[in-house]
Amino acid sequence: MGSHSFRKPRRTMNDPHVDSLTYRLEVPVTGSASVSFDRAPPADFDTPVGRVHVGNQVAHVTPAEHFRTDEEARTATEPFLRAWELSSALALGRPAMRFVFDGATVIDRDPTPGQGEARLVGVAHMTADASLLVQPAAYPAPPADFEVSPLVEAMWLQYQGHLEGRERLTAMAYLCLTLLEDDAGGGHKKTAAKFGIHPGVLDYLGYLVSVVGDVRTARKWKGLREKRPHTGEEEEWIRRVVSAIIRRAGEVAANPSAGRTVLTMSDLPRLSNYPRQRTPKT
Repeated sequence: MGSHSFRKPRRTMNDPHVDSLTYRLEVPVTGSASVSFDRAPPADFDTPVGRVHVGNQVAHVTPAEHFRTDEEARTATEPFLRAWELSSALALGRPAMRFVFDGATVIDRDPTPGQGEARLVGVAHMTADASLLVQPAAYPAPPADFEVSPLVEAMWLQYQGHLEGRERLTAMAYLCLTLLEDDAGGGHKKTAAKFGIHPGVLDYLGYLVSVVGDVRTARKWKGLREKRPHTGEEEEWIRRVVSAIIRRAGEVAANPSAGRTVLTMSDLPRLSNYPRQRTPKT
């Protein structure tokens, strides 16, 4: 995708105010698959950054605060929109939408008589074609308690790489688990306490990605105790756990001190071969 910026000639404004920001909702392509919101009806959302109207795969943001320039408004708005992108992707299991800036309406709250009161700032784009995967019946709701921290972004990039076929499942999951542990100060006990994830979940994830696998799926060969392919159940479980820990990391980033329910094995897909006792750390 290529883009170039353009700006219309500006008239001096006495009291410029960003009245709205416009974003196109582009659908990222994952392999040959994508998502379409053609069937989703228009919707309005009240968010921390302002009121957002979505429809026809376009989003109009009316900022909650006063900004004099589109750059200021975008700086304040786009971290939340990024959180919306990732929250939606985690819910759907693949990238669902990307907010691409398409222009701003800047008005003059104290115009000089005879001069125009509004100015449009825009960006022109070329978009790539995408094949259809699913057509959700509604636009994803914005996250209520989710923030994209560096940890969340790093884990998501690994997960996205797996969805796009660039990262092996076990390598991706192991790195995400390691990043989570490193953020918590090391070890499953500290990680469980900080993120509200039962140690059994972390232990079994470590077990599946470290000591189970064959030449196709294994992250490493040395130390591999169960030389067998992962079952379909196990592969799906690993994906669901990674998605869940990314979401939990985003929730903790948004509100570190909030009380939250501990993520346990019962919150995840059932594994027919999961042992009753907690698996020792690996």
